[in-house]
Amino acid sequence: MIRDELRAVTETVLCDERSVIIRVANCLIVNVYMSCVGTVNRQMIYDDILSTITDYCGRHSDCVPIIAGDFNVNLGTADAVSK
Repeated sequence: MIRDELRAVTETVLCDERSVIIRVANCLIVNVYMSCVGTVNRQMIYDDILSTITDYCGRHSDCVPIIAGDFNVNLGTADAVSK
């Protein structure tokens, strides 16, 4: 849902299985859902998603990035994803 006054400055940049990126005026809003513990190839999935986010932020360097979502990470552990 987009407010009527923002429709002209809103663009869907990416919408895939684990992320949505939209541009609203000069903001690049990124929402992600990362894989949870026990997922096969979890590190590779994380790396791919972060690489995609980095790429789109670079393409839209005139925007302020806002990155949010479910990162499915336990910061109290020392696994590769939480570092």
